[in-house]
Amino acid sequence: MDVILRDSFEKHDLLAALKQGADWDFIVPSPSSGGRADYDHDYWLGSSSDGQTWFLAVIEWESGGICPDDVVVALTHPPKQNTKSIGEILIRVYSASIRQDRLTSTQIRELADSVEFPEYPQVRHLFPEAPYEWRDLPCELTVGFTLSEGACVTDATFAEYRRDSIVDALQVVCEPRHDGILIHYALQARDVIPFVVWDVDWPLLRRGKEKPYERKKVQRTVPWEAEADTTLFEIYQHLSISGVWQIDPPYFGEPKARLRVGGRTPDTAMINWNLCTSAIRKLRQSIVEDHENPR
Repeated sequence: MDVILRDSFEKHDLLAALKQGADWDFIVPSPSSGGRADYDHDYWLGSSSDGQTWFLAVIEWESGGICPDDVVVALTHPPKQNTKSIGEILIRVYSASIRQDRLTSTQIRELADSVEFPEYPQVRHLFPEAPYEWRDLPCELTVGFTLSEGACVTDATFAEYRRDSIVDALQVVCEPRHDGILIHYALQARDVIPFVVWDVDWPLLRRGKEKPYERKKVQRTVPWEAEADTTLFEIYQHLSISGVWQIDPPYFGEPKARLRVGGRTPDTAMINWNLCTSAIRKLRQSIVEDHENPR
């Protein structure tokens, strides 16, 4: 992997790759990248069609489209095509180059090495009871929230509710509610896009009457971009909206647990739901018994 500042592009023949066109995605700098406080510029991450060359373009806010002159740093041959890690490296190097007139190759290498490319466990390690075709997929357990009117979350909220096991996530979902928010845990595929086209979404403790429905794409960093939903299953808190004019769930009230499971076809989604819910109900029962009979 090489990270190259703009003044060295021609030496590495990167301008030719850039002029051939790249797919651009808007990215938000992380707090650790050094770019979060730059409110006057937008950051865009571009990649070549083969995923071997990546570019960071920095443009003035609302200035329009991206041109080659906006590209400030590039990265070639990453160990994995993980956009979060690649974007973090490029912004760190760019931010350091702003603070210092000239970065040495050693400094650039140290900045690149300071960012890890994540290694994801296979589904079989987090959820051995998963459908067979999922078990070899790399995955991650993520947390998300539905907010009531007047509620908010911060980075600290995500850190507080992040969990690394299905049992721990299930325990949070089944505990008394945090007022104003409803918590979601999703087992999502990483580095691959699973062939999951249909969803079944029913209460965890009983089979629902709703029919399977076709899965939609999900929003990316910005509202005008969407990507495939890589969720294999999601267990979450649900509270029905009570008023005709209400668009957000009530701020108070105890939710019910629901389980959304995907599949290649409507029938497969229902089979997968039955398989997953059987295992999750057993885990839930063990949690209930532990609460009733503490050691």
